[in-house]
Amino acid sequence: MIDTHMPPPADLVEELHAHLARAGQALTADQMPEFLLTVPGPDGTIDGGCKGEIAFETGHISELWVSADRRGEGLGRRLLEAAEDLVRQKGCRRLHLETRNPSAEAIYARLGYTVFGRLSNYDGDNDFVYMVKELT
Repeated sequence: MIDTHMPPPADLVEELHAHLARAGQALTADQMPEFLLTVPGPDGTIDGGCKGEIAFETGHISELWVSADRRGEGLGRRLLEAAEDLVRQKGCRRLHLETRNPSAEAIYARLGYTVFGRLSNYDGDNDFVYMVKELT
């Protein structure tokens, strides 16, 4: 019998992850620290942010967002640069991210990120694109 959980209960997710970590197939939270960079807005909420993780010598951006009314001000670029500086200070040699937004892919490419993988037609006609930047 196989049980299906949608959404999965947190305790079972944690148990599965713990088994994998003990087997050396997953990292524990202390081995993969998370970071969060935010741009505070005038009303106490955030106007942009970048969340990621560090594993081994690699940083990963899992979420990056800038509010629609602040786009075009360079906040996304500044958030990425801050993430690059942070992970570099933590000993990382590269930073990677994913996008399914063709406009974001072009922006990341201008900032020095290169494609290392692509899932075609992931979201309708949009690809899911994996990008990386080697840090010096």
